[in-house]
Amino acid sequence: MCGDSEGSVTLRDPIYGYRREFSVRSGIHRGERHSFAFAEVSNGVFVVFERVG
Repeated sequence: MCGDSEGSVTLRDPIYGYRREFSVRSGIHRGERHSFAFAEVSNGVFVVFERVG
């Protein structure tokens, strides 16, 4: 999904338990708003949160 950048948010990383900055992107897909927060937590390992609605 290529959405609009919404800035960043601080969330708890579920893998390592640290609070870190996640980049947020959002857009409309099939009539619903989707938002993704993502961050690289280790070399090549990403954590992604998704919110629909």
